[in-house]
Amino acid sequence: MPQKLLYDVSQLDPGQVAFSIEEIRKVNPHRHEFEQLTAILLFRPEEKLIVGLRELRHDEFWVRGHIPGRPLFPGSSCSRRLPSSARFIAARSSAEKGSSDLEGSTRFDSAGS
Repeated sequence: MPQKLLYDVSQLDPGQVAFSIEEIRKVNPHRHEFEQLTAILLFRPEEKLIVGLRELRHDEFWVRGHIPGRPLFPGSSCSRRLPSSARFIAARSSAEKGSSDLEGSTRFDSAGS
């Protein structure tokens, strides 16, 4: 039986963004190769729900060597979108509470296949 989706992304319009890359950059410090979000399409903090978008380009550093001729986005890079989204949620929540200090780190204790 197929796994139930956390959110049906077919309901989203990628042209309708809740937060642009400029707004994300105000709270997420990563840039260039480490920037993992292009936009936030849906943000419902009361439901603890966020849907981020990462647009991929043909000239990114991993394309040439990660399965040449048939590039496949690396899973390790894919998993980095989660902490970027979590940091955005935390920063927005912190700002709403009147705090501007946000430090954070994440780690993976284990990864399943």
